[in-house]
Amino acid sequence: MLLRIQRLGAETVNLAPGEKFTARLALRLHLAPGTYHFGVYVYRYDIQKNYDTLNPAKTFYVRSLIDVRGVAHLEPEVLSQDKSG
Repeated sequence: MLLRIQRLGAETVNLAPGEKFTARLALRLHLAPGTYHFGVYVYRYDIQKNYDTLNPAKTFYVRSLIDVRGVAHLEPEVLSQDKSG
């Protein structure tokens, strides 16, 4: 299986059967107040194949005294990667 998180500046990862891949991500959130659900997908976009899904993976709540226009502006970043077998 080929994992691509290149869009976030990371290298492509090739996994053999039995190998595991762990990535730690940071996400700067600029969110309007409300309830949000975070989902995780392992998806190969070039052949449109879904390998795994966890949705919702986490729910969180945002409170703010500032009036925000729109819902979100997200800035993801890969912090670390690890492949083990």
